[in-house]
Amino acid sequence: MTKRPVRLLGTAAAIAGVLGLTGPGAPLTISAADGHVSAPPPAQDGTPEAFVAAVQAYLRTHPDDARWWAALADGYLRQARSGADPAYHARARRAVEHSLRLQPAGNVEALITQGNLAIARHDFRQARRSARQALALDPASAAAYGVLADAHLNLGAVGEATTATQRMLDLRPGVASFVRAANLLTYRGAPGRAARVLSKALAMASAPEETASCEHRLGELAWSRGRPREALAAYRRALSADPGMTAALVGAGRAEAALGRTEQALNSYRTAVIRHPEPTALLELGELYTALGRHADARRQFAVLAAHLRLNTADALTAGRYHADHGDPGLAVRYLLAEWRRRPAATVADALGWALHKAGRDTRALRYASHAGTGTALFVYHRAEIERSLGRFDQAQIHLGRALRLNPHFSPIHAPRARAALAKLNAVR
Repeated sequence: MTKRPVRLLGTAAAIAGVLGLTGPGAPLTISAADGHVSAPPPAQDGTPEAFVAAVQAYLRTHPDDARWWAALADGYLRQARSGADPAYHARARRAVEHSLRLQPAGNVEALITQGNLAIARHDFRQARRSARQALALDPASAAAYGVLADAHLNLGAVGEATTATQRMLDLRPGVASFVRAANLLTYRGAPGRAARVLSKALAMASAPEETASCEHRLGELAWSRGRPREALAAYRRALSADPGMTAALVGAGRAEAALGRTEQALNSYRTAVIRHPEPTALLELGELYTALGRHADARRQFAVLAAHLRLNTADALTAGRYHADHGDPGLAVRYLLAEWRRRPAATVADALGWALHKAGRDTRALRYASHAGTGTALFVYHRAEIERSLGRFDQAQIHLGRALRLNPHFSPIHAPRARAALAKLNAVR
């Protein structure tokens, strides 16, 4: 039977029509190093820990199998995603570099994993290079198109990301390609369509981490649409599938705080930062303490975050966000201008615009805020406050109202400020 392409911009019914189709399995290959028959790595339908253990066991008896070293690197990346622990990135880098030393030519699997590692480390230009190298060797690699789609989207190249995502869907419609389609639809301001595509991906998920990833993304979409109960239910389903998923714990804390379940929210955040002090979780917990008037706790939390950011200089986006609101706005601008040169994406444009506003440079700030668009309530609020500072009160009034309609709980600090600013504008206009 001939596979029909999935049109990314088509209807949910068209997407549903290809469910169940899978691409060809990986064939056996002969290892150039020792001539043995190299079996494909195990299926990724168990936990990342079980996958890594199985690959390590094989490598103990076949240490020169480049393909399995690439698989080991991929397993470490899965562990990093599950627990939001970038310590696994160093292990992944060593494993993929070893794979490329063993097989420097024609090593498609290693190049794809190298690209995924670059995505995880926010080096999107390197990810794009790796994906293109892999596609030069294997033009029908759906996984390489996935890396390319991620890289383009994070570099702000939406058209190129659409083309790469569509090619991935055509080659191998499945969980990975549907998740990327949903990411693209979210970026393009179509959260309802993104949620429908994610639901299709969830129905196809087999591994617990696939289920957790889809549920977490559904939670993020529900949150962005101002639906904290729906978001919390999705985050809890994600945690049921993968209890170690730190991002889902952070999401649960965010939703619980919006629902007025303060102690549960604090417990979720604390558990997340104890497991791994991921910068976004530290920032959100500090801001929740601030909103609750627990300023001493907030100061301690921000001190931990500042120390973490000094050690982890790669996270310029979170560093910029922290300094814009709680530290040195001028330093935030420097961080974010450098990040903007690396990846001119909407998230960076928003953060840079806000940092410029906090540094008193509103005219330039508005250019970046406009570039960021109106995809999230926080983006719209930032733009409204910049417009208010510039005396553009009509536009500020419109955008404050839009931010609160999108998600009235978008920030424990800024949502109350948005309501107060809108009330003040409504009273005088």
